[in-house]
Amino acid sequence: MAEKFKKLIKHDNKLALVIDKAVLEKLNIDENTDVEIVISGDMIIIRPKSSRERTRQTANKIMDKYAPVFEKLAKT
Repeated sequence: MAEKFKKLIKHDNKLALVIDKAVLEKLNIDENTDVEIVISGDMIIIRPKSSRERTRQTANKIMDKYAPVFEKLAKT
């Protein structure tokens, strides 16, 4: 895994980590994705919810986006 160093930014009275778009796309994460935060020794692991839940979220997005197409196909 490639190391990448980032600085935390102040957000209200908290600190935030900004994750690059390319990383988010690679992991299929967007602003609606729930993530799990795990502390392991001196590491913080941030990962999307289980793959089953991510698959369900993706399927729901596809169904919402293409609902009219699916309805039309169902009629034929």
